[in-house]
Amino acid sequence: MEVLSELDDDLVGWLVAGGSAVVALLSGLVARRRARRRKALRDRSVKVMVVGLPESGKTALLASMFRRLAYGGPDGVLVETDRATTGQLLALTRAMEHRDEEVPAGTLLDDTTNYEFTFLVTDDGGGHVRPCGVSYLDYAGEHAGPLVRPGTTEPAPEVMAAAARSDVLMGILDGQRVVRMMEGQADEDFFTELGDLILLLARAPQKAAHLIITKWDVVHPRFSLADVVARLDLFPPFRQFRGHRRHGVLRVIPVSSFGMNGYLFRDAEGVVCKSGKPDLHWDPYNVATPLAFALRDVMTGNTSRASEGRANRRRRVREFSHFFVAVGALLGMISVQVPLLSFGAVEFVLKRNGLAGLAAVADRPQEVEDRVRRPQQRSVLRVLSFLDRLTANGASIELTQYRRSTV
Repeated sequence: MEVLSELDDDLVGWLVAGGSAVVALLSGLVARRRARRRKALRDRSVKVMVVGLPESGKTALLASMFRRLAYGGPDGVLVETDRATTGQLLALTRAMEHRDEEVPAGTLLDDTTNYEFTFLVTDDGGGHVRPCGVSYLDYAGEHAGPLVRPGTTEPAPEVMAAAARSDVLMGILDGQRVVRMMEGQADEDFFTELGDLILLLARAPQKAAHLIITKWDVVHPRFSLADVVARLDLFPPFRQFRGHRRHGVLRVIPVSSFGMNGYLFRDAEGVVCKSGKPDLHWDPYNVATPLAFALRDVMTGNTSRASEGRANRRRRVREFSHFFVAVGALLGMISVQVPLLSFGAVEFVLKRNGLAGLAAVADRPQEVEDRVRRPQQRSVLRVLSFLDRLTANGASIELTQYRRSTV
């Protein structure tokens, strides 16, 4: 049936233009959705900023953390980075592993660098998906001084901007200085520097903040993590920060880049030595736990918000398309052919003899999004499972749940 046969040419032209506008609008909606999706793929990195004082063990922590995550595991998840960074980190790890090499100084890596890591997920069919990444901003000790030490100058604006943009802020405490604190012999600047570090953590609007105690192999023989947190809780700035209501999560996490098995140890003069026992190997302790907790917290929150956002976008798409399709069908201007399969395309055909062959196909935006996102969502869940396993086996205290016993 030719519904436009009795209409004059001007009206036909108007209707044809209107039909083309409907198709153009729907096609434009798909294009914008795809552009947003491509931008989302580029922006799927969790931003982590690490701040610590000189010789606090940040460089060794980064190298040992990479070693723990780079070899993968039963989840089919591993972490990769670019060739140059891989070479730098492997040079550090080899020096730690080989008995005939000296333990490298913390200055082997660049002073202040942003390291980009990517999660690589192997699916059941042997394919690879890179669902998300980590942007790891490591500020060198000498540059971190203005952030955590009192002085006459404010931290550089770009430093504070980086702190504000980060999803996770990690403050590093040197385990050797923690031991002196526990012994009642804290050096003169320890609590001043700790207070400034806590102030930085409190000001930054992160989703998660961690206080990491390095060199736990020095602390643990004498003091437990609960002992250390109880002592820190006597320091008013720490106690106030712990009790402050915040959206993120605050944890204290012990790590040891040397490990706890005695392969690497310090002699009476503090010199780092390697064991000669052939059955001992370098086995860092708890080094992946800080990043695993941070990523799990951020990704879980982002996944929940993304689900809500997708539901809202689908609702808007349905309202948008229903309006124009209803108008077009009411005027007899277009026919709508809906496919039997839910992932097919909706075809809009202009109903006119001379225009019967003119058709435009616009993918259903929500279905396009789902088809692209399903592999990504599955791979993100694999990453979360991987992180859950790491955190389940890791040691930490979540301060929002910590309660100091009263005497």
